[in-house]
Amino acid sequence: MKNIYILTFVLLFISCNTKKKISGTYISNRNIGGFFSEKIDFKENDKYTYEFSGDLEFQQASGGYLIKDDILYLKFDKDKLEIDYDNDTLSLDLFYGDYHLYDLQSENGIDYHMKYKIINNKLFVYNLSTGKVVKKFEVRSKNKWKMKKVYLKKLN
Repeated sequence: MKNIYILTFVLLFISCNTKKKISGTYISNRNIGGFFSEKIDFKENDKYTYEFSGDLEFQQASGGYLIKDDILYLKFDKDKLEIDYDNDTLSLDLFYGDYHLYDLQSENGIDYHMKYKIINNKLFVYNLSTGKVVKKFEVRSKNKWKMKKVYLKKLN
């Protein structure tokens, strides 16, 4: 009987300490500034692809992610503005947006380029200058600019 209690305790302890996972595709619920949107596709192997697009701009990147204490850390495979030179034309690479604009940061021994706060299965971006979660952005609504809640939501 004592073994059953120990086994139950061990299973409960292990289940409480499982690694958090996120998978699927997340997209912006609104266009930031009326033009820009984000899309992140999380894979099961702690990898992701990232797209930022709008108003004639398109950035695409991929990398690895880590979740710690409801904070999602994204680290791109490339450094800031590093571009694959498959072609000799720089403008062609920039047109396709195979780069990103984020400096490498470090927090609690975790290197990252971007981070999000996970709240109720929604992803809220951090302002990397202030370190605070940004929940509202200026968005265009019926020809007016308003501050609205902006986050990434999971597609069904």
